[in-house]
Amino acid sequence: MREAGSRIRRAHQDGQPCTRTLQGRSRLGRGNQLIFDDSEAKGRIGIHSVELAVSKMGWIVRDQPVSDTGIDAHLEPVDENHKATGRLIGCQVKSGPSYLEEETSCSYIYRGDMEHLAYWRGHSLPVIVVLYDEKTGQCHWQIVNDKTAIITGKGWKLEIPKSNVLGIEAKPRLRLIADTGWLESAQTLTTPEKFFRRVETNLLFGYEQRLRGRQASLAEMHAFLENDDATIAVLTGRGGVGKSKLIRHWVSEISGWTVFLKRKTVQVSSTTEQEFGASRCLIVVDDAHRQPDIDTLLQLVRDLKGAGKTIKVLLSCRPIGLQRIDASLSRSFDPSAVVRVKELKKLNETDVRALAEETLAPRHLQLVPYLVGVSKDTPLVTVIGVRLLKRDAVLAKDLPGVDDFRRAVFAKFLEDFEAVAQRTRETCGHCYISSLHFSLCS
Repeated sequence: MREAGSRIRRAHQDGQPCTRTLQGRSRLGRGNQLIFDDSEAKGRIGIHSVELAVSKMGWIVRDQPVSDTGIDAHLEPVDENHKATGRLIGCQVKSGPSYLEEETSCSYIYRGDMEHLAYWRGHSLPVIVVLYDEKTGQCHWQIVNDKTAIITGKGWKLEIPKSNVLGIEAKPRLRLIADTGWLESAQTLTTPEKFFRRVETNLLFGYEQRLRGRQASLAEMHAFLENDDATIAVLTGRGGVGKSKLIRHWVSEISGWTVFLKRKTVQVSSTTEQEFGASRCLIVVDDAHRQPDIDTLLQLVRDLKGAGKTIKVLLSCRPIGLQRIDASLSRSFDPSAVVRVKELKKLNETDVRALAEETLAPRHLQLVPYLVGVSKDTPLVTVIGVRLLKRDAVLAKDLPGVDDFRRAVFAKFLEDFEAVAQRTRETCGHCYISSLHFSLCS
């Protein structure tokens, strides 16, 4: 990413006078002298080199100089009749020898922070990262997606093949990326891997802990799949009790079904039916009571079922939203087609203690009794609290009371989540934050 914008913002925060030109790359330093440093010049060289390479391909490239938030340019393929396709690829350009220092025999290694990864993976366009090599004049590229972005713990890395060079030979692959990226962004359904990846962007939360105390619920949910008379299952539980964790574990155990999750940001449309291509489909709707198109989805499922499609739906909701779900179900399904999974309650103290020990081990086991005491009714607080205690030495030393601890957990989680939501611009992120606040602080 071009760094001028962030440097200017930091300078402003430090009290240094600064401004930007129309191109957004120059600034006024001390003494009101106009500054255009080497890194900014290298950034412009890299961007112009990408523009030149794409233009030689016969495609359209548009620089994005105004808002420096992670996309430097848009690439637009042109078809064989020289017509613009309207399919775009977001392009992030990195230039300078430092970006080429880490390499293997066949790839350059680019490393980034989780905020940028969340922004690019949540973008409405497919995004490629381009490394410009000043010595050869070549622009090496790689798409950023679930398969190419490798999580490393504190950050992530992207292996950019040296053979991926912007030019005529790259056109077929880039055209396919532009086409499939556009189609995916318009889909109502997504895979479990893509749906649950949102938690990877927040370093305070994750699903890697062992599932505890939910064996009975798992058995009920698996029995639902085996019940030929049941089409809908309803799973209820208050916020933070572990519904999403349970669902994620359940779908990982399922075989013989193609599992989809309903996206919160894309409503059911006339093309949604085309996404049900598999012979046996399971649709999971998390926080179903928050979905404005739940009636439309249930009606579509009813119609597909009537046409002979093998399809089932799991609806997850909070008790407060159950009345709305029941009203929607009554308009599309007979009560005999609906299974009610027993409401999820808080974990027992033994399971909470085991969860705390698993996540605090081996260096912070002395904090287990405290953590069990302040979080025993909400597993989400247990998980976030562990990571907060590990990274905040002051908090771990001066242990607060229950209410203060919950407020601290929410505040820290909110800081991390808002940073990501600001970049991804996902409205569902704000809904999730509001619901989390209610769960932890009410």
